Amino acid sequence: QGMGPVPIDGDPVALRRLVENLIRNALESREDQPVNVTVCVAGASSAEGSTLTVTDDGPGIAEETRRHMFDDFYTTKATGTGLGLSIVRRVALDHNAKIAVTGGPEAGTTFTIEFPK
Repeated sequence: QGMGPVPIDGDPVALRRLVENLIRNALESREDQPVNVTVCVAGASSAEGSTLTVTDDGPGIAEETRRHMFDDFYTTKATGTGLGLSIVRRVALDHNAKIAVTGGPEAGTTFTIEFPK
């Protein structure tokens, strides 16, 4: 496929916060080593909307953390506010998008956000 703009109908400031929080979360997942982060936006057929994926090769997310990671003020970081993924959840919900998280506790993480047409 050719590369070009992929339309997502929404608030650009809120969508920027969503992407920034996912990238920051990935980069802060491992303190002692660099983390590679890949951001991809793909447009499906015109009837299906667009998909944003943010993938990292960090340490992954433990099951206990996965259950609470979108809760307000939940953090596993000593200096975290616990609002990063909460903001991601709120922005996605405001845009009627679906969030899926894949990856094991030691295999990196992929956040997939599907925006409707």
